[in-house]
Amino acid sequence: MLAFVGGLLLLILAYQFYFSGPTPRPSLQANRNQPAANAKSAPTVQTPEAAEKLAANQTTAPMNQEEAMKAMLEDMTPLNVSYSPKGGDATVSPRGNIFEYYVPPPPPPGPPTPPPPISLLGVSPQSATAGTPRSFTLTIYGKAFPADAVIFMDGSERPTNRVNETTLTTEMKAADYASPRNSTVEVKSRSDQTHLFSNQQTFVAVPAPEPPFKFIGLLGDQAIFEINNTKEYVRLRVGGTIQGVWRIDAISTQAVEVTHTQFDIKKNVPLQDKGR
Repeated sequence: MLAFVGGLLLLILAYQFYFSGPTPRPSLQANRNQPAANAKSAPTVQTPEAAEKLAANQTTAPMNQEEAMKAMLEDMTPLNVSYSPKGGDATVSPRGNIFEYYVPPPPPPGPPTPPPPISLLGVSPQSATAGTPRSFTLTIYGKAFPADAVIFMDGSERPTNRVNETTLTTEMKAADYASPRNSTVEVKSRSDQTHLFSNQQTFVAVPAPEPPFKFIGLLGDQAIFEINNTKEYVRLRVGGTIQGVWRIDAISTQAVEVTHTQFDIKKNVPLQDKGR
């Protein structure tokens, strides 16, 4: 009898193992549909308190990961992209293009600055060689010069001679342009410099020329020179000239004194070896 019962149990176990399929697992779709099925089976007549509680539960119920991803994919609301320039406010592109950075145009320029009430047209001469030991007259041309017009150079008032209402002059001494530089020239009214002033012109003190040769030796009372450009040699006594403008004034064993005859500029040329 016991053997019969044991054999029957073995047959039942073998049938379950070989002929029965696996127990179906609840699917995610079934779980998602479960509230809908429950909602259909819920009574259609509810009290106001129950309806309010049900709405609150449905509103505050958190979405699982799959529901959140689906909601994001189904959301077709256009993106609101803005670009903020450095130091400016964010501005949305007027065409709504998320790849277009819209920068507002700059504000329109203000009204142009009115011209000065006194107009300078030019100076003569426009330049002079620095170091020239001579004075000369600098002439200023313009329009609408007031009766008390004064010439200013580099912000300093100059002795001014009024020729007429369009011409002023000032005497430039050697010390006024002894070194190379650019100087600003302007005209102002002595009594009202704030409101009666002119535009600016430029006067240039150009560098003095340098001797284009070397003093390389002595031969008796003659100095031997090498011309820089041609590398040729010349021998000259005191009083001779090089290239028609450099006059030999004095010769010693250490240097030669020369003068540029056009500008009366004197230079000292020291003796140096040929290889220097």
